[in-house]
Amino acid sequence: TDGNVQVALLFSSSLPDGAVALDDDQHLQPAENLVPVVRTAKLTNDIKSALNAVSDKLSLDELKDLNKKVSDAKADPAEVAKDWAKEYGLA
Repeated sequence: TDGNVQVALLFSSSLPDGAVALDDDQHLQPAENLVPVVRTAKLTNDIKSALNAVSDKLSLDELKDLNKKVSDAKADPAEVAKDWAKEYGLA
């Protein structure tokens, strides 16, 4: 953001203000989707339902906002997640 770097690899969920995401018209960078990983032995229907509920509600813009609260405002990640879940009736 101070002009020292012209091009950098960043994650779309944490682009700093003023950064411009370039189109990947050559499809060189794969999509970076959030993917929950759970051991099969531990996966229950309740866990599946909870993960699906979060996936249905969590947009990229919201994820960016949540990341900023943690990285910029130094908010506690657990509290940020809990507040978001409450807002959407998931907690």
